[in-house]
Amino acid sequence: MFWRASANAVEASDSAEPKTFPEAVNGSDQVHWCKAIRAELKSMRLRGVFRAAKLPNNQRAVGTKWVFKIKRNADGSIEKYKARLVAKGFVQK
Repeated sequence: MFWRASANAVEASDSAEPKTFPEAVNGSDQVHWCKAIRAELKSMRLRGVFRAAKLPNNQRAVGTKWVFKIKRNADGSIEKYKARLVAKGFVQK
């Protein structure tokens, strides 16, 4: 459960941000999260973010992780579900 605090009140919302990909695609808001994931992948494809390449010997690919956020209006209602695919830069040497 997500708690939103404002200057005048605190309200609860059942729409929590998933921490993992399986939580997003299997949760109660899966339709919204899948739509956000498709939009992110389409955007990355159109911008040419990734290309297939052979990994050189003795090298490791940098992993990725999905980050999910709910953008809310001033009144606390949901404006947009956002999914971003980010690099796990902390594993780089």
